[in-house]
Amino acid sequence: MRGFCWAGLLLVLIAGCGTKVPKDIIQPKEIRLVLYDMHIADGYISTIPVPDSARRVGTSYYKAIYKKYNIDSALYTKSMNYYYDHVESLSAIYKDVTAKLQKSKDSIDKIQAKILKKEEAIKKIKKDSADKANPKLAAIRADSLKKAKKDSITKLELSMTAEELAARRATQNSADKAKPKSIKKADAPKKVN
Repeated sequence: MRGFCWAGLLLVLIAGCGTKVPKDIIQPKEIRLVLYDMHIADGYISTIPVPDSARRVGTSYYKAIYKKYNIDSALYTKSMNYYYDHVESLSAIYKDVTAKLQKSKDSIDKIQAKILKKEEAIKKIKKDSADKANPKLAAIRADSLKKAKKDSITKLELSMTAEELAARRATQNSADKAKPKSIKKADAPKKVN
């Protein structure tokens, strides 16, 4: 019985100590913040079209992140290698990082939608105030479609060759000749007194 108790106690001690993160590794709470900032920096760097510039900017961003969390690239690499070996911990960390990134994206999308809505309202107000200030200008804008139709016919005639234009006028003239002419006074019946 005594041996059974010692074996149980030893098992509890081993199981309890197995999940602690070593002190020389970035702790899960802090690595979440580091990874969040790294992914934000990576997102910005991916938008830079020139690879040399992206590399230079990326290096400065990573150094700033290391400085912010009082770590260096060697400690970051060592910590990431530890978490790669402990996939369950890394999975939980990335679940939190992904949720935080999504929350940030959603808030940015809401802000951009508000900005777009305000810009459209400003454009409408400017257009309305311009129409009120100059009603003639509003009438000209409304009439622009009619002018566009006339202009397109004129452009069509200008693009026609001289022969096509002459043929078109000839058909118009022959159509005019087919119409009955007005009655002349000489042909009209005379009054009898």
